[in-house]
Amino acid sequence: MVICNLNELDRGQYEEKFGEVDWRELSYTYMDIMQKIGDPCFQYFVNEDIIFPFYKYQMSDGKTENEKLLNEFIDILGSNFNDLQLLTYLVFVPLRINDFREEVITQWLYEICCMLKREECSILFFYSEKLERFKAVFENSSCISKVCSYNTMAHIMGRSMGEFLCTLNGKKRANIRRYLERFQKSPFTFKEINVSTEWKRMEKLYIETCKKYDEPYENKKFWEYLATDTIPNLKWLGIYHGETLVLFNGYWIDGDSAIMSMTGKDYKYESEVREWCAYLILFYKNIERAIGDGMKHLYNGYGLQEMKAKFGFAATNYIVTII
Repeated sequence: MVICNLNELDRGQYEEKFGEVDWRELSYTYMDIMQKIGDPCFQYFVNEDIIFPFYKYQMSDGKTENEKLLNEFIDILGSNFNDLQLLTYLVFVPLRINDFREEVITQWLYEICCMLKREECSILFFYSEKLERFKAVFENSSCISKVCSYNTMAHIMGRSMGEFLCTLNGKKRANIRRYLERFQKSPFTFKEINVSTEWKRMEKLYIETCKKYDEPYENKKFWEYLATDTIPNLKWLGIYHGETLVLFNGYWIDGDSAIMSMTGKDYKYESEVREWCAYLILFYKNIERAIGDGMKHLYNGYGLQEMKAKFGFAATNYIVTII
């Protein structure tokens, strides 16, 4: 096991060793953007089989926007534990770890802990509750594990939109038909966003949305970079009222999964968005896009769980184990 920076890994290596990406922050596309704007935060434990992104956290305000984002995330996770050290490492566990035997996983964790425990620190492992083999490593230990977050995901592998809708019950299918009919009569339209002309509007709506929900957000350099570079694995899908962008989300592709993330909304249009089912149509269009792109899964983070369930998204808890 060695420690690498992102510039020592190409996209192919990362996607092969990390496997399916379930959070936007762990996508190669997002991390590459943050590196190019001079705000990288992750390092990576790497061997010939697997990769573990990790972040070194020292209790401070953080020097860069990305550090502030991650520091706030660790503060939220750390509030579940009473004994975090001033120095804390957050290690993200890839979904594909379930492909390996329990004794192999145990050896990898031992190597990681030996490399980090040269200093007095806490180590947080963040992982899906579906990772049974990873969970089993801690079953007879004194380590504390707690559910600290959740993610939502829709299975779309190998399906047309018609086939996907058939996986939903009759009531949900009828409701989706009603949403589509309603939207067609609305003053809203859907289209892919031209970031080079809309980035300032997108930045404004995104920051307003983050502030409304007390969420951290990326800074101006992030949006300026999007306006000047074509990023093939990232699209922005939007709802317009005439020529005015009122609602959007990022659609991040990494390997054979896609992630809906970074939503912005103009709250002056809130009542109309609800009346004409515009937010629900944005969900539908993301699913339609993911099916067209041949994705296996579409992830959509936490929040709005009831709304997401209308389109077949199911929630999976995420666990933090502290060492």
